[in-house]
Amino acid sequence: GIGIAYRSPFNVNTINPASYSALSLTTFEFGLSASFTQFTTNNSQQKTSDATFSYFALGFPVVKNKWGAALGLVPFSAVGYKIYDAVLDSNAGGVLYTYQGDGGVNRFFIGNSVKLVKNLSVGFNASYLFGSLNRSNRVEFAGSHFFNSRFTETATISNVYFNFGMQYAIDSLPKRFKTETSFAKIKTDRSLNFGFTFSLPTDLSAEKNVVGVRYLTSGVLTNLRDTIINSSEEKGIIKIPYSVGFGAVYKKGNQLIMGADVAMQNWKDYSYFGADDSLRNSLRISAGAQFTPDERAMKSYTQSMQYRVGMFYNQTY
Repeated sequence: GIGIAYRSPFNVNTINPASYSALSLTTFEFGLSASFTQFTTNNSQQKTSDATFSYFALGFPVVKNKWGAALGLVPFSAVGYKIYDAVLDSNAGGVLYTYQGDGGVNRFFIGNSVKLVKNLSVGFNASYLFGSLNRSNRVEFAGSHFFNSRFTETATISNVYFNFGMQYAIDSLPKRFKTETSFAKIKTDRSLNFGFTFSLPTDLSAEKNVVGVRYLTSGVLTNLRDTIINSSEEKGIIKIPYSVGFGAVYKKGNQLIMGADVAMQNWKDYSYFGADDSLRNSLRISAGAQFTPDERAMKSYTQSMQYRVGMFYNQTY
């Protein structure tokens, strides 16, 4: 999961747009992801699975070793939860509250990066955000003497978004060795990269539809009683807070890469159609390494493969 300081001539690193200036070949990437989850309580068990298209990206050098560009489609955020809360009410008996959310926002981006001086590169992504967020809340009673309620809200999002990056590379780290009379330095194949990313606070234009109904349930049948609220095409703003990230990567030739990232986002400033939420600032700390036995071993696939290991700590919003 690291990438703030990572530079590669063969990979499109969308985490930091300043990395595009390192591209030496036209590169196309795409990814798929799948998750399998098992929830267990003392007396029940539930399994879920999900498979999605993750991203695609195309990067290419405009002027080799000086100017690179990229475009692609990547996820920006996602919503996915379903929470049941069963309580016993002295008047109504058993009451089941259900809170459910799904959907997400995607980001189509076009980015550029230029090398300002020998070791310093800067870049930016201009993105178009689009997608929908769906939320549904239900109140259902065990008895037949009360009306159940369901509120469904769908927010459609579309807006322009910018994020920026900077990378500084120290190539050929010197190595000191002792001679008969003094110390001398020689250049090596080791290097050290530093990276910085940030995005400004953004107001996303949004439009939401809200429908609230009361109904009765008999077995599998639902008898709609009346509509409590029906609000359509209500326009508003979703405030996305700023984010910053720092990273460092150590490389030894084309064989060993080690790095770490720290990224945070000020989610306490988030608001949804003028309403604040009980969110906390997010923090992610990542570390990882990559080892390639011999990238030139064309006759041995296992020798030319890239082996990676990593871990992260994530305090979400």
